[in-house]
Amino acid sequence: MRPEGLHAKRFARHQIDDASTITDAKLEALLAYEWRSRLTAA
Repeated sequence: MRPEGLHAKRFARHQIDDASTITDAKLEALLAYEWRSRLTAA
């Protein structure tokens, strides 16, 4: 499934906003656990 149109643009904008606000410490915390946590962080 691939979202198209306005939904896809809104989703991408939210992803970019979130990616620009996460800190290295938060990423390290998310990636420090088992594979499910790493997959969620990715």
